[in-house]
Amino acid sequence: MSSPVHPVDESRPLGRILLFGVQHVLVMAATPISAIFLMSATLRLSPGITVNLLSAALLLSGIGSLVQSLGPWKLGPRLPFVMLPGGAPLILFLSIAQQHGLRTATGAVLLTAAFTFLVLPLFARLLRFFPPLVIGTMIVIVGVNLVKVGALLVTGQPGTPGFADPARLGPAFATIALIVVFTRLLRGVLRQLAVLLGLVAGTRR
Repeated sequence: MSSPVHPVDESRPLGRILLFGVQHVLVMAATPISAIFLMSATLRLSPGITVNLLSAALLLSGIGSLVQSLGPWKLGPRLPFVMLPGGAPLILFLSIAQQHGLRTATGAVLLTAAFTFLVLPLFARLLRFFPPLVIGTMIVIVGVNLVKVGALLVTGQPGTPGFADPARLGPAFATIALIVVFTRLLRGVLRQLAVLLGLVAGTRR
């Protein structure tokens, strides 16, 4: 008797995979673009550096996603994880850069990356001692920081012209509301595509 196939390894219809892929790409692309634009606006970087940062972010996000999905040399879990910049690390980077300069913030990132590689084997062994409540709290904290970053892209920087302009806030709240409505009313595959449908419906010409 053959063992049942794990849900992660199940094959899905091509049409459904394509729709989910489009939804992931739209959500995924918004994260590095918004992170780089926020960094550029906060640190007042030149357009050339902004373009180079965006290219590097997209390239490294793709490489990181491939490593996570394929897991060469046991470096990834072999699951379809998408590696993206932003969130709490971006907030910390901007804080260090504003107080101590861009070079210091960049050096802090490199040191953090090296330290992570060193302690990762130990952390992987200790992970089982963290209860779900701790992990859930960490996820909530990261989510709150993501809201703080994304909100500035909608409202603009405080003190700048056009801050909290209703013409910008309206489409943002409408998109959120539509995603909630689609999630509540739709069923099956369409419900899983609520984010994609909300983005399409909330987009202005």
